[in-house]
Amino acid sequence: MEMNRKRWLDIGLVTLVLLLCTVTIVLTLENRSLKNTINDLTSPLQPTNDIVGRDATPIRILNLNNQIDEIIFTNTKIPILLFVFNTSCPHCEHTLLIWNSVVNNLDSGVCNVAGLSLDDVEKTRSYMLQKNIAFNVASIHDSTFSSNYGIGGIPQTILVSQQGKVKQIWSGKLQISHISNILDAINDSTIYEYHTDMVKE
Repeated sequence: MEMNRKRWLDIGLVTLVLLLCTVTIVLTLENRSLKNTINDLTSPLQPTNDIVGRDATPIRILNLNNQIDEIIFTNTKIPILLFVFNTSCPHCEHTLLIWNSVVNNLDSGVCNVAGLSLDDVEKTRSYMLQKNIAFNVASIHDSTFSSNYGIGGIPQTILVSQQGKVKQIWSGKLQISHISNILDAINDSTIYEYHTDMVKE
């Protein structure tokens, strides 16, 4: 009787070890898959560098009245500055202060500005009510936007020239020193650059 009990105990322990090994393998595989997904979402924006100098593709948006609209970059008389963010990103909230400063320092009629939220209209509208935002904001309603503009992290600041080409991109959290950098870029029609030395989410 004692032997049978010991035998069943041994079988139980072996079964438990095998079960734990199986669970460990499954969790390891899932963890690896999750890491790969996170890396894809947060990796440095290598494709973005290739986007500078290209034609800016139209962007479908939902305005805060939930109406579909489109930003088109052909035949614009002045540059367009795009601020890309989401409502839960702390780096975006920090950069919001810089974006406001850029807008407040722009001469009238020099540049159009649009904030583009990656969140839905409801979250975006609520965010607008909480924050002091000095520019118009819409919610992106375009499944191709991220790939077209190399959005792999936020915040992202995109300057499109009056010729409709992606002129400069600042990828990540901006600092006060970037204000003059962005203002100079708006006024300079020759420089095409990609900036990626900032922190992003």
